[in-house]
Amino acid sequence: LSNYLYHSQEPTPEKWVHNDDPCHVKYENEVTLASHVLPNIGTDEINDKYFSNIVKMCRSLFQSKPSLQNSTFYEHLLELDSGDGLRLATAQMVAASGEANQHHAGGDVARMANNIVKLKELESYMPSEVEVLTMSTEEFIRSAANSTMRFLDFVFGVNNTVISREKRWEAAQSQEKTFDKALDSSHVTQSITRKQKKRKKRLKELLRSDKDLAPILKLTESLVDEALATNED
Repeated sequence: LSNYLYHSQEPTPEKWVHNDDPCHVKYENEVTLASHVLPNIGTDEINDKYFSNIVKMCRSLFQSKPSLQNSTFYEHLLELDSGDGLRLATAQMVAASGEANQHHAGGDVARMANNIVKLKELESYMPSEVEVLTMSTEEFIRSAANSTMRFLDFVFGVNNTVISREKRWEAAQSQEKTFDKALDSSHVTQSITRKQKKRKKRLKELLRSDKDLAPILKLTESLVDEALATNED
């Protein structure tokens, strides 16, 4: 949802949306993103046919209407109604390879799910050598300083004296100040007004009920929740 809200701003913060084909799913070697992730996240429901249906849905929305045949991805985000614009943007985040936009974005949702599974697998194979920290965006928004401190402790070790606690906290507070400034920029899409919150809630409900997108979103959400809960134990 943040992806759609972010890139449909006027003006849009990133240039690649003017040149992207959001439904392009192949890499240079002609393999697809789905072929990379399905061995790890595939289920009875999420399979080759499932990804093919997402691409079909994407193609049904992108440059399919006479009035949008020569329009860019960004222009689609502006011209389509918010439901279809969100579906198109999310399809790009699920199935696209990113090849069409020089890998600025594409397939992020599927790759996130895949990475969680692979990192968990690696951690189980090498428990004494590999440790994974999973943090949520919500946690960072609540306190950028505490989240940064947690990250620094994970990287350097809580009791490591090479970088003092004071220096770490100084860096964490600096990060929080940078984030606070970003809240006033176009890079942050947190809802502020009641109208914005209501719209965001409606769009979230649309995604949760979408027959094409809901399965992969629910799977990814489940994997993220599991990874976050593991870190809390």
